[in-house]
Amino acid sequence: VQAGELTQEELDRCESDPNAVMQAAKPDLPQPKAKTKGARYTPVAKRQDRPDAIAWLLKNYPEMSDGQISKLIGTTKPTINSVRDRSHWNAPNIKPQNPVGLGLCSADDLEKTIAVARARAGTVHGRATAQEPTAGPAGMAPATPPPADPMPTEPAAPVPAHQEPAPVAPAEVLDPTKEPSAMAPIAQEDAGDQRDS
Repeated sequence: VQAGELTQEELDRCESDPNAVMQAAKPDLPQPKAKTKGARYTPVAKRQDRPDAIAWLLKNYPEMSDGQISKLIGTTKPTINSVRDRSHWNAPNIKPQNPVGLGLCSADDLEKTIAVARARAGTVHGRATAQEPTAGPAGMAPATPPPADPMPTEPAAPVPAHQEPAPVAPAEVLDPTKEPSAMAPIAQEDAGDQRDS
C-alpha cells in the first residue's frame, strides 16, 4: 500500500472473498516522458563508409532531401554538401555504394524514405509528373530543357505505309555439298603443316 501498488480497499475486498483476484492499483504519479528518437548511431567501424553511401543516394535518388539522407544514414548536412560538391577531404576515394550493403540502414527504411521523397517531389520511379516540375537537390531551380539546335536538319524522306520492308538475306549456312569458302584452303594448309611436323 505504501509503494502504491495496492489500495487498502482492494486488500479488504480480497480478505472477505477468498476467490477474488487482486487488482493492482493504477499509479497516479506522473510517468517519465519517452525519449525522442535522436540521431542514428553509427558504429565506429562503419563511419568511414558513410561518404560512399551518401554519394550513392545523391546519384540514384536526387529527390531525397538532405534531412532524409542524414536521418537514414546518421550523418550531418555539412558532410552531405561536401560529398555533393566534391569538397570532402576524401573525395578522390569516394565510391558510391548501397547503404543497405554497407549495413548503414535496412532495406525497409530505405524503401520508406524513397517513397516519401518521391511523393514530395511528385516523381514516379525517377520520372517527373506533368503537373509540377521537380526541384533539384538542395532546392535548386528545375533544370531547363536544352536550347533548340540552331542548325536545321533535313527531314527524313517519308516512308509509305503500304510499303513492305526489303527481305533480309539469310546468313550463310555451312553446307557440306557447297564449294569450300576462301578460308577453307588456309585451314587445310594449317592441317598439312601440323602433319608434317
